[in-house]
Amino acid sequence: MHVNGQPITNSMPTPVVVQACAAPAAQIPDVGDLTRLTDAELWTRIETEKSNVRRIEKEIADRDGYLTAARYRLGLLLLELKRRCAHGEFEAECKSRKVKSQRASEDMRIAEYFPSEADAGKVSVPRALAMIKRSDDTYGPYENCFACPQWLRDAVTRDYGFPGLDVASSHDMHFGEKFYTYKEDGLAQDWTRDCGGKIVWCNPPYNASVLPLWVKYAWEQSQNGCVVVAMLPFWRNYPWFWDYVKPHAEVRIPGEMVVLDGFGPKTGKQCGNVRGPTDYETIIAVFRKNQTGFLSGWIEPMQPILEQQDQL
Repeated sequence: MHVNGQPITNSMPTPVVVQACAAPAAQIPDVGDLTRLTDAELWTRIETEKSNVRRIEKEIADRDGYLTAARYRLGLLLLELKRRCAHGEFEAECKSRKVKSQRASEDMRIAEYFPSEADAGKVSVPRALAMIKRSDDTYGPYENCFACPQWLRDAVTRDYGFPGLDVASSHDMHFGEKFYTYKEDGLAQDWTRDCGGKIVWCNPPYNASVLPLWVKYAWEQSQNGCVVVAMLPFWRNYPWFWDYVKPHAEVRIPGEMVVLDGFGPKTGKQCGNVRGPTDYETIIAVFRKNQTGFLSGWIEPMQPILEQQDQL
């Protein structure tokens, strides 16, 4: 059969293929899995995610959360690389690989700020960076403002002396004669120089992506001669615990419940040994030069908490 001189067949017309918007890359392993990669494998992942970020930037609008999620993944990889580098090596390594320092800093901040890739993917990159800047301008990059309870500070002072330096603090909450806020960046300072021969107190952000950096740096600074007393979560399944705490630290277990009271953006909230989604044990880890790790027992309050309450 012909119509206007053209044959008609029974075959279906060829469908028009419409290319869909690129989907986000597959979820990469978490920080704990990344620690098992070799340096070469880690750089391969970084290059892959960097290319993925550039691809998404070209294929989808910036208002979509795909790009923020991709930059979150890249930030996790860069944080792991920074954890492995000695002090000052990270910037040189990135420069040699043509990774722009400003861009890398933004990617790492996105990974530090958001609890998960899913959370990062809910907002655009401009919105994410604006949220981070607003937080930084007030309380620093982590919004993780929880103070050590007074009874534990008193016990640390009794057993080790009042700290000469608090390396992770704020203007309205610090425990030491001198202190660093986020603007001074405790991870870029010489703790031995600034502690005045007294102990260094370290209550770092309990953020899984940056906590390893603080534990590693605490041990490194102790090898320069200062004594670092750190309050840490008892997270035995993380590599930083097995790499630095178990082999090198004197570990003490608080003899009373440790409840960390929030301030700043966390005012009214608590974490630590409390019921809820933030349950975990707390330990005191003491780093000294050339020390082998050991468990030294309990750190008890000056006066039992219940006795204090009875006297109120």
